[in-house]
Amino acid sequence: MGRREEIFSEKNRTADDGALAKILFFDIGRQLRTPSAIASVDASNCYDRIAHAIASLVFQAFGVGKSAAVSMLSTIQEMSYFLRTAYGDSTNCAKSTVEVKYQGLCQGSGAAPAGWAAISVTILMAHKANGHGATFACPITPDKAMDLAAILFVDDTDIIHINMNRRESMHDVHAALAASVKSWNSLLLATGGALHPDKCFYYLMSYRFDKRRKVWLYEDHTDDERYDIAITLPDGTPSLIAQHHVDHAETMLGVRTSPSGSSDGCMEVMKEKATDCVQKVLSSRINRRQFWTWISACFWPKISYGLCCNMATIPRLQACLGKTYYQLLPAGGIIRSAPTDIRDLDLGFFGCGLPNVAIECGVHQLNKLLMHYGCSSSVGTQLQSSMELFMIELGRSHQPFLESFQRYHQWVTDSWVKSIWEKVACSGYKVLLNNVELPFPRDGDEWIMKLFEDCGYSPKELLQLNRVRIHQQVLFLTDVLCVKGKSIDPKYKKLRPDDERWSRLIFPYEEPNRSDLKLWNEALRQVAPRGHPSRRLGNGESGKVANDM
Repeated sequence: MGRREEIFSEKNRTADDGALAKILFFDIGRQLRTPSAIASVDASNCYDRIAHAIASLVFQAFGVGKSAAVSMLSTIQEMSYFLRTAYGDSTNCAKSTVEVKYQGLCQGSGAAPAGWAAISVTILMAHKANGHGATFACPITPDKAMDLAAILFVDDTDIIHINMNRRESMHDVHAALAASVKSWNSLLLATGGALHPDKCFYYLMSYRFDKRRKVWLYEDHTDDERYDIAITLPDGTPSLIAQHHVDHAETMLGVRTSPSGSSDGCMEVMKEKATDCVQKVLSSRINRRQFWTWISACFWPKISYGLCCNMATIPRLQACLGKTYYQLLPAGGIIRSAPTDIRDLDLGFFGCGLPNVAIECGVHQLNKLLMHYGCSSSVGTQLQSSMELFMIELGRSHQPFLESFQRYHQWVTDSWVKSIWEKVACSGYKVLLNNVELPFPRDGDEWIMKLFEDCGYSPKELLQLNRVRIHQQVLFLTDVLCVKGKSIDPKYKKLRPDDERWSRLIFPYEEPNRSDLKLWNEALRQVAPRGHPSRRLGNGESGKVANDM
């Protein structure tokens, strides 16, 4: 019965998986530099607002007998509610009238979660049938494409829109998101539900290239009235929902995130939780043994929730709880003048034994990578797409996690996958990818960025060359050669028009300038003097070039 959109209906999934799905959605838009949008539409009292007429039809459609559905729903309608206090039970009760029958599935009912899942699946199917949602595609493995209407965890819903197969304008993205929100709102009203306008908000993400700083920046649409979105309340009145800036962090499913990828929100939540815990433990009377039990059983489980979604750098993570640990040391029998480096060092290395936030974050992220990567779930498909964009943007290895983070981290856009790369490079773990098929098109072929690097170009020049390579949609030396592989294809000496596609793979959007193109042509002359490659290339097993369309 479950759908890919419903994170909560998948076995062994937790709430932070829903937050991770949002982060991967933000990452894909940022890596691809294509406009996208997301709207958080929170249903108000989802269990209590379900209309019994709709519920009965849905239950029967899923195979529940008519008598069973009538028995359950009629019982709820005929219930009498008494108030119990310390002074006894009330003599009067509240109950349905002939005109108005109680609706909903009741909070605490064992059938309520499954009932809401069945209704939300029906809403999703109708919503998707209207053509709403996001189109995800894996840049290297096109057979893993997926259409996703939303990201759901019980009644917390994120309606998303992105089209990885076609670059849309911000106007098109806004129109699609507004229509999607309207559709979801109407379907929810039809089942007896309603959106909570104070808890609804949305983000519009688009990008512009700063030619002076050579970086991609987010555009700000928050003050543009053309991009307003409204929902309809149960009484029929319209209500505008808030549009947030991409740097504004909101908490959903217990994790504070923002589309820009900033980790400030996550760090603030960790510090707030840690401060609250410290105040409670320091005001209590516990011995040292109880203190260390509290650290492992209470303090760290509370602090570490959502840590897998934290994309902060290692130095920031290590400094995050420094003040907290300083306050806690005496309660654990350790003097505060103890060196900072041993406070979060494991007991096995004769340290204090407090959790190391950076190491724990890496462990949590690797656990999520092992759990989701290669799966056909919504999180797994988004992770596959982000991973392949990461490989294409780096453009120098089939195993990107084995490359030097310190040397090449500026080549790729900040993302959750890049955050794992940093942790792996620091800790010495070895992560291998075995499900991405990207063979060299010809025998003796090589990644073109490796050839440029062998020519002795500086790190700054390599960044320029990588920018042009992505725009030209090139990975290997073969990609810039003619069909026979004996000379440079003249079209690669000019910038590719934006409306043309030169590869079957999906590449991020780039805006190289004339100086970048001049350096690119110079580099092509280095690897192919007089227009002919210096290395001999074979035909290859596939017999066709990677960039053949």
